Amino acid sequence: MNKKRIEEMIPIAMEILNSEKEEIKDIIQKKDGEKVLISKYDGYIASYGPTIRQSGLMQAVNFHENHKTGDRKKINDLIVNILKDSGFIGGDESSNLSKLVMNYDSDPAKKSKITILILEAITACKLAMRTFKKEKPEGGSHD
Repeated sequence: MNKKRIEEMIPIAMEILNSEKEEIKDIIQKKDGEKVLISKYDGYIASYGPTIRQSGLMQAVNFHENHKTGDRKKINDLIVNILKDSGFIGGDESSNLSKLVMNYDSDPAKKSKITILILEAITACKLAMRTFKKEKPEGGSHD
């Protein structure tokens, strides 16, 4: 992984997390006038990298894309937004992470490159999320 790229992605991740983008709006919520990270998303992003290493990129992405509640898909959407806003993938490329990965799957060099970029975006997300206070979701449900 490239430390310089990760450092470039961190402010982009912060900007996206602070934005009101529809596809990721539930990750950060306002509580008592301050923005807080809903703690389950911290867990989702923390386990994403190890899942890629253990199960493979496509399986990890599909697990998050197709999770029963749809909450984990927001992490995929966050990753795509970071990659697009940082210029590492084109704005015309898919907004669906699993389709994006499938586009790179046939070429081993491209697959390796997108895997590294996704891992770097995950790392940037983890670091950006550390700047927010964590709070359990309303009702306290974790899946």
